[in-house]
Amino acid sequence: MARIEEMMPKNSRNMFATSKLLYDHPPQQSDLIDCMNMNADALDSHVEVKNEQIPTLKACALDSCFRRLTHLNLSMNKIAVVEGGFECSNLLSLALTDNLIKEIPPKLLAKCPKLTILDLSMNHISRIQNLPSTLAELSLA
Repeated sequence: MARIEEMMPKNSRNMFATSKLLYDHPPQQSDLIDCMNMNADALDSHVEVKNEQIPTLKACALDSCFRRLTHLNLSMNKIAVVEGGFECSNLLSLALTDNLIKEIPPKLLAKCPKLTILDLSMNHISRIQNLPSTLAELSLA
């Protein structure tokens, strides 16, 4: 599984994410790639972003920049608020473990038709609704 930093060209400063993708803070070197400047086919199907400080996760359409994405791990990022919804037609698993999330918005996974594994363990979930019918595994412990 490749980390985002390993997939980025070394000298490309304009490829770091802005708040338009997933982050709600000024871009940092370890942020996700701005998909407008990246060849989507070059990205791995497994993306992992861990141990960052992302207070607000703004979920968005990922199909345009991560067509091959099947597994997304955003664990241990101190995410407290989740907004919007992912659009990722090939996403099979999503891990948001060990964050500060209290509520999952109803539209978060509405456009992830193949999602079978959702790991929300080690959060403070008090409300979750509208889970995809395709889910085979849900972890909340």
